[in-house]
Amino acid sequence: MFLGGLLSYSEKREPETTLPFITRSLLSPDQKRELCLQFEESNAEVARGYLGREDGRLFYESLPALDTPWEVYSGLRREKMGEIIVFWKNERPELIELLDKVLKSIPNDAPEEDVSSLRMMQDMMK
Repeated sequence: MFLGGLLSYSEKREPETTLPFITRSLLSPDQKRELCLQFEESNAEVARGYLGREDGRLFYESLPALDTPWEVYSGLRREKMGEIIVFWKNERPELIELLDKVLKSIPNDAPEEDVSSLRMMQDMMK
C-alpha cells in the first residue's frame, strides 16, 4: 500500500523518478539470496499447496549473482519526507490513517535506530 503511495507521489511530482524507484532494491544481492534461502522450504509448501506446482517453485526468477551491482540506499531526506506527507494528506488520506496506526503500534522501548525515521514522520504529521 505504501509503495503505491510513493509511486503515486513520484508520478505526480517527479515523473522521471518513478522508474529508478521501481527498479532500485533496498536489499543487497547477498541479502536477497539469504532471504530466499531462509524461506525456501515454506515457499515450496505454498507453491505445492496453493498453486499446485509440483516442482515446489514459488518464484521462477533466478537468485541474484553475488557480484550484481548494487548501491546502498542513502535514505530519505527530511524535506522530501515532508513533501510526501503533505501529498498523502491531500491525495491519499487513507495512507496517513494507516501510517498513524503503524506509528502508534511502535513499542516505547523499540531501538531508536530502528524507529528514528518513523518518529520523524510522526512529528511531521502533527
